[in-house]
Amino acid sequence: MVGPKLVRLASRSTTYILSLWGTIMLLTAAATTLAFNFLSGLGPGFLYIDRAQFRDVFAKDVSAREASVMAATQKPIIGSAFGESVDQQAWKTIPSWYLVAQGDRALSPELERFYAKRMGAKTIEIEASHVPFVSQPAAVVRLIEEAASATAK
Repeated sequence: MVGPKLVRLASRSTTYILSLWGTIMLLTAAATTLAFNFLSGLGPGFLYIDRAQFRDVFAKDVSAREASVMAATQKPIIGSAFGESVDQQAWKTIPSWYLVAQGDRALSPELERFYAKRMGAKTIEIEASHVPFVSQPAAVVRLIEEAASATAK
């Protein structure tokens, strides 16, 4: 399996961005070791979430049928992305909002809370998996509307 090996190598980096299933997450070394034992290799350097583990790890609160479609249509990520660092973090200069998914098994909710606190983000928590925009879209919309209203002032 390519994923965990690449993740351990990449965990020497400080901060980088991971995009899976349309979700962008800022990751640190600690996050990679905890969260990504479910990645598998696909072709030369590409990674994806193992379909057999997808629902349990990524979309536990989504119907089995919907999670199956998500697993089958996920876009692979190039493994080298895990080694890229970010020169400037936007959250250091602009207001931030963060939704902690309390049932997230892809990224530890404790780690999510740490990120939100470090960012100084306005934070809400909901009982959701890693894909609250699919399982609880109304909560996500409320947070986006709150952020948009606050920044429009």
